[in-house]
Amino acid sequence: HTLLFAATAVFSVVPHLNAATYTWNDFAAIGNLTAVPMLMAARSSAPYKTLKELVAFAKANPGAVNFASGGLGTSMQITGEEMQILTDVTFTHIPFPGGGPAIQALMSGNADLIVAPPSILKPALDRGSIRPVALFSEARHPALPDVPTGREQGVDLVENLKSGLVAPKAIPAAVADKLSRALETAVNDSQCREQMVKINMDLAYMPPAEFDRVMRGEVARYEKLFNNPAFVSRVKK
Repeated sequence: HTLLFAATAVFSVVPHLNAATYTWNDFAAIGNLTAVPMLMAARSSAPYKTLKELVAFAKANPGAVNFASGGLGTSMQITGEEMQILTDVTFTHIPFPGGGPAIQALMSGNADLIVAPPSILKPALDRGSIRPVALFSEARHPALPDVPTGREQGVDLVENLKSGLVAPKAIPAAVADKLSRALETAVNDSQCREQMVKINMDLAYMPPAEFDRVMRGEVARYEKLFNNPAFVSRVKK
């Protein structure tokens, strides 16, 4: 049987950016494996330390905040654009050819703000080259216990980069069930958990029914976002 392990954005975001010939309905959920929250960070000398202060500054200075990302249509950009819509502020987006150059721009002061997974920002955070503003997650992250979530600061935005295992829709139910049970056994294995910690991945197992329900909600959420002309004009060429 052919299986696909992929980021869920492949099903919820990519079809809106490219002429995809598939939808989530073409797949059978086997199980979600990981979920990585997105962290907003600012240059160390930025005149704001909290999300509330950032929003107030951006409202008073439209377009003055330079927002770096790893490119058009990336999760780094999309999360930042969604945050702007929710708070009614405007940043100036600066797309870079990848997350690395975007982080370097932030560290050097050539950008003011970034949104990225905590694991790739943590070295710069530990050095004090940048500082955290908000974690767009349902709860605080164990590696960053002092960083408040967006919801704690009044912005109802949760963005977890999920990755899971799927199969073609026609896969026999008995095979799908066997695969999902094998995946659950694997994620409960101590060695698996230790290895995931070493590579900075957050385990977030979901069985098939829950994974499918969450994915349908994610697909609907991005469908709504991509029906917003202002949002589309920012994330597509």
